[in-house]
Amino acid sequence: MKNVADTVPSGTDEHDPSSSACERADGATPVVVARPNDPTRLFSWDVRSDGGGLGGVTDDEGLAIRHVREAVDRADGDAHGLVRRVGLSQVGGPAYVEFGVVGEAWRDEETGAVVWREA
Repeated sequence: MKNVADTVPSGTDEHDPSSSACERADGATPVVVARPNDPTRLFSWDVRSDGGGLGGVTDDEGLAIRHVREAVDRADGDAHGLVRRVGLSQVGGPAYVEFGVVGEAWRDEETGAVVWREA
């Protein structure tokens, strides 16, 4: 996989481009420009369970975490959810580029409680 190029000088954004990866079918590396307080900074969330899955995208990190916790809590059987920091690709068609995992949630097998762990 090729790393996504981040044109923001080091120390100006919390994204770690070395851990971000995206590969296009033509082998080109998409370029994403991330800026502090950029309104295009988004958070994707998804939950997989025995009964299916839920997911979405929001510009509110706290809301994404809340959606994951609630979906894991309501899911039938085993459930696991992730919140990822994403942005819109500036190259090619509409696509999200992942900047890393914010955290994950799952149901504790013994207690049934939802557990959240930040990445």
